[in-house]
Amino acid sequence: MTSKAYALASLLLLAPACGVFAQELPPPDDYESRQWVESEAPPPPAFDLDRLIPIDVGPRSNLHYGIDPKTIQITHQDGLVRYVLVARSNSGTINVRYDAIRCATSEIKTYAYANSADGGWQRQDNPPWRPLEGRLSASYAQALVDGGMCVGKSVNGPVPHMIDALKRGGIPTQQS
Repeated sequence: MTSKAYALASLLLLAPACGVFAQELPPPDDYESRQWVESEAPPPPAFDLDRLIPIDVGPRSNLHYGIDPKTIQITHQDGLVRYVLVARSNSGTINVRYDAIRCATSEIKTYAYANSADGGWQRQDNPPWRPLEGRLSASYAQALVDGGMCVGKSVNGPVPHMIDALKRGGIPTQQS
C-alpha cells in the first residue's frame, strides 16, 4: 500500500470517530447566558384615554384602537416594547390591554386586561408569546409594528422616536 493510500484509508477509518466526538462536545460555558431571557414585566401602567394616538388597523376592524404614548417602555436587555392599548367599539365599550411586542421574533404577549377606563387590571398567569403573522386578532399589534414600533427585527427606539413614527403612521421608506 502506498503512503497516500495508507493516509486515505486512515482518514476514512477515523472519520466516523471524529463525528462521534463532535456530537458529544458539551455546549460552551456561556451557552445559558447567551439564551434570550425576558425581563420581569412591571405592573400595568396608568393610562389616559385623552392621550391616545390612533392606530389604523384597516377597514376590516369594527374597533377603534389607540395607544397611550406615556405607557410605552423599551427594555433593551430583552428587546421588548411594552405598552397599553385601548380598543373602543362604536357603542363606546372599552377594552384595554397591557402588551409587549418582541420585534426580533414578531411575537406579542398580553400581560393584563381591563374592561374599563379605571384600569381595574386582570393579570394573566404565565401568558404565552404568540406569533403576529396570520392572526386577525393581533392585527392591531401588526399595525403597531408597521406603524413604527419596530424597524425590521429591531426596536425603533428611543421612545420619543417611536412615538413620532406612530403619530405619522409609520417610518418613511427611503427611495433610491
